[in-house]
Amino acid sequence: MDVNCHSGDGLIWDGIKLEEFICDYVSVQCGIRGLAPQSVFKVYLPGIAYVLEMNRSDARFLFRECYVGREIRKCANDFFRLYNAKCSSAEKMKLPFGMDLALKSRKVMIAKAQFLEFGDDAVMLRYRIFVALCVGIYFMLRCSEHIWSKKATAVKLTRSMFTFFDTKGLPIPYAQIGLTSASSVAINVKYGKVDNKGQGRRNRHIKQPDSKVCIVSILEKYFSWTRDKYGASEDIGLYDVPLFKNLTKDDIQLVMQHTVDASGITNTRKLTSHCLRYGGATMLAAAGFPHYLIAYYGGWSPDSKSLKIYTRPSDDMQFLVSAHMAKMARKDSSMYFIQESHMINKSKK
Repeated sequence: MDVNCHSGDGLIWDGIKLEEFICDYVSVQCGIRGLAPQSVFKVYLPGIAYVLEMNRSDARFLFRECYVGREIRKCANDFFRLYNAKCSSAEKMKLPFGMDLALKSRKVMIAKAQFLEFGDDAVMLRYRIFVALCVGIYFMLRCSEHIWSKKATAVKLTRSMFTFFDTKGLPIPYAQIGLTSASSVAINVKYGKVDNKGQGRRNRHIKQPDSKVCIVSILEKYFSWTRDKYGASEDIGLYDVPLFKNLTKDDIQLVMQHTVDASGITNTRKLTSHCLRYGGATMLAAAGFPHYLIAYYGGWSPDSKSLKIYTRPSDDMQFLVSAHMAKMARKDSSMYFIQESHMINKSKK
């Protein structure tokens, strides 16, 4: 088959012939080469369709119509079932990195003598990583939304995207952050994978008095510290500090790795900066918050399958469920539904 989906005799393939070809292609990629079906159906096949369209192939529309059609979907479902049976969700599950580990990371960085070569500035550099961990957890951000990659050329998250409010609910100017006591902080995230209306999300956190892990206080200290001592302006990246290199995923993941190693956790091949996002979701789920609220804070779609993996009840919540069910066992709690059913059936006669 050439780029125009012509056979050896120069005739263009019809839909049936093209479907057979795509099924054979999928079978080789998934069945023999062992590729994940997600890669084939979300990357490979759309990539082929793109090449055909760029070459203005005679079959460019027919190919796209075929690979999203019923027959190919049936083929896809079979390979998805086989792949999921072989690679369970538990094996694909990332390690949630919550605030308990974020707090531990500060001691681990000191024990590892990280940034010691920067002298007095080492304290700020360690705190910068701690802030990145906290922001990822509290606001449940995707790593692509706030952390530089190795080759990043654009700022992901600027300081101007954060707004601090005073006790009267009025915005605090950047120059006054840390001088005027903040009662809350809100973030304006412009990008979202499921944000098809382009509204972004504007999550807010309220200051928790006398708490060492209050995100409002943590950010308040970081903003004022890096502004007053290092000259960080409002229009630069959140983790940018003048005269110091940009903070990257590798920097953060190294600290995360050291922290879980110090906790005695050995199976950490799924440990990435994306684990901060799932750490926040797991913390809220363990506290008993409903699925819709977690989805709202993290920008997940309401039917997100990946979110459900991390929204399991904690031991405390399971105890409350058991205690409540034991309590209701003595209160004829089912009688209301039995009586209602009786009334409904009676009205149908």
